[in-house]
Amino acid sequence: MKHSIAIKEQLLPFFFYRLKELGLRSCQHVHELTASIQVHYLAPGQRLKHPCPSLFFLVHGLIKEYHRTKRSIEPSSLIQLLTPDSCWIYDQVCFRFYTKAMSPTWLLEIPLDKLHLISSDSKEIRHFLAHIDLFYTSKHYFSDFLRELKDRNERLHYFLEEYAPYMDYLSDNEIALFTNITDRRMRGLRDTAVLYKNLD
Repeated sequence: MKHSIAIKEQLLPFFFYRLKELGLRSCQHVHELTASIQVHYLAPGQRLKHPCPSLFFLVHGLIKEYHRTKRSIEPSSLIQLLTPDSCWIYDQVCFRFYTKAMSPTWLLEIPLDKLHLISSDSKEIRHFLAHIDLFYTSKHYFSDFLRELKDRNERLHYFLEEYAPYMDYLSDNEIALFTNITDRRMRGLRDTAVLYKNLD
């Protein structure tokens, strides 16, 4: 019990800092909110399974989100990578998606009925939820956006800006989903990703 409390105390500052980044003023119910937050650890390969919709904040690690219904139809069913500082509402009832940790991953979970503890300003909460939903959902269309780009160099540049640090966690099929390049050129793209990581 003491161990889990100590872990929570280490992870919470990242969450509160992220709230400020997203425009939320100082929380007026810190102690109540802290008590309601749960900590989850996912080992590599473990799925995030949760029966009730909740707000999740990824503190450390990496999660892949897949499209369940496309797994047997297309070469890759990857939707997006969820990286540190990601906030999203995870609703397992929406059976289309599933998630899997790619590395040791720490998450904070806030039940939806406790979101009012983040801010007593209902307008502020609505704005916060709209912002994280827009950011999360837009990633679902990232591959479609890239495939629409006529300029190959521009397409690869946007892809590398987003995913260069995580190339080792992506298969050739998953990379092809976003970049529309052939296997023959995959090695060159992986080498270029190293340069992007160094520049970052």
